[in-house]
Amino acid sequence: MKNFDALLSLQTWLVLLIVIATGCQQPGSGTVVPDEFFETLVFEPLGQGFSAQVPDTVEAVFLDEDSWNEFAERLNPIGTLRDPDFEQMMVIVAVVPANSGGYGIAFDSVDLIDGEIVATYTISRPGLDCVTISALTQPFQAISVPRSEDRVTFQRKSVRESCSV
Repeated sequence: MKNFDALLSLQTWLVLLIVIATGCQQPGSGTVVPDEFFETLVFEPLGQGFSAQVPDTVEAVFLDEDSWNEFAERLNPIGTLRDPDFEQMMVIVAVVPANSGGYGIAFDSVDLIDGEIVATYTISRPGLDCVTISALTQPFQAISVPRSEDRVTFQRKSVRESCSV
């Protein structure tokens, strides 16, 4: 009986230590950003499309009208691209080549985190049940955000979209 009580006491301490050790960790990446270092930036879509003349994936920032206009000539938007006010705004764009139709790009958020701008976008891929065109495509989206000299990084997510009803 004495050995059983000692074993039970040891197990209780082990469980308590495990609970304390794991209870202090944050879920996810383990990085917690205090609110004073985090700000969600408002962004405005300028245009998007499925065709561009770029050789590879592009994640870019444009701070002036001339460089943006030169790059925008290589994009084939649905409709027309809106003109940003470069005195107050900058342009962020993502272009990702795909091997078939059915792909799309959409920016989800733009956040200022500890002095760095993080632009997060999602690539939607056609599901296995989708019928798509067999052609190379280059889906893209361009957005404007408040002008900043902070470094911009990109985070890409990918989701598979089903075509079933």
